[in-house]
Amino acid sequence: MSDSSFSLRRWTAPLTPKRVICMLLGHIPMSLGIAIFAWAWVGNLPFPAINLALTHYVPLSYGTVVLLVNVLLFLVEWLFGRQYIHLGTFFNWFFCGYIVDFFSFLLQDVPCPQGFGWQILFSVIGTVLLAMGVSLYQLADLGIAPADSIALIFRDYTHGPFFVCRLAADVLNLIICLLLGGWGFGLIGLATVLSAFTLGPIAGLFNRYVFGRLFPKTATA
Repeated sequence: MSDSSFSLRRWTAPLTPKRVICMLLGHIPMSLGIAIFAWAWVGNLPFPAINLALTHYVPLSYGTVVLLVNVLLFLVEWLFGRQYIHLGTFFNWFFCGYIVDFFSFLLQDVPCPQGFGWQILFSVIGTVLLAMGVSLYQLADLGIAPADSIALIFRDYTHGPFFVCRLAADVLNLIICLLLGGWGFGLIGLATVLSAFTLGPIAGLFNRYVFGRLFPKTATA
């Protein structure tokens, strides 16, 4: 989910308790950040925005939609990016969406303050939480989610810069979200723009100054 340099490596880390715990813990702030974006109607990341848009058309929760959509994306990852599959791939696939559902349930009856200042605040809070989760998830080095593998597969087969491939994947997701009516559902907004430009750099700061000491070689790769 980040453009940091170690996102380009292949996931071959040993399955140790510390890595598993960090991978699991990383999903908590990531999921909370997505839930805050949705609760505050400030936009969302491109792929979560697609799944949130789909919930307006089918009688399924966000978590179930994510699980089903990821079936197709995992098939792509299996065929073209098998080297990126590890334990974290499956945990993200089967559980991340339901963790978002849990936080959304907790927030659904909480009044959301209105105003541009509040939108900025919630966009910043959600982005920082996402960056924290991305840092833990990536430093654990135990695979990549099916949706995030698309940019890496683009890079592997086109030999283009990762930033360009990631941008292409995000633009494709945004187009799909727009076609699904995402703008009218409040799924494209301030948080979409803010996270696009700052999520990677903030995750890099967490890598270097907060969580990097857990896995020094990974943090500096």
